[in-house]
Amino acid sequence: MNLSMDNQITSQALSYVINIDNQTRSRLLTKEGTIIVSTDNLNGIALPSSLDGIRLEVLTPDQIKARADTDGIISYIRIQRIEWVD
Repeated sequence: MNLSMDNQITSQALSYVINIDNQTRSRLLTKEGTIIVSTDNLNGIALPSSLDGIRLEVLTPDQIKARADTDGIISYIRIQRIEWVD
């Protein structure tokens, strides 16, 4: 598996999710105008600091839980699995 290729594919997948429609984007945006992405399952994949003009805030699952405990329910993106199939 090529980590550089994984970075590109992950960024493209996030871009797709962010741009599905305005309702999805609105649900994902925090009050600060960022989108939270969980580090869960990223396995060393580096994400850009922003994507399509929106700042990404990459947090661990524990950080997301702490934020939810403080701010209430929050929406975030969690990558389920990245797998190469030949």
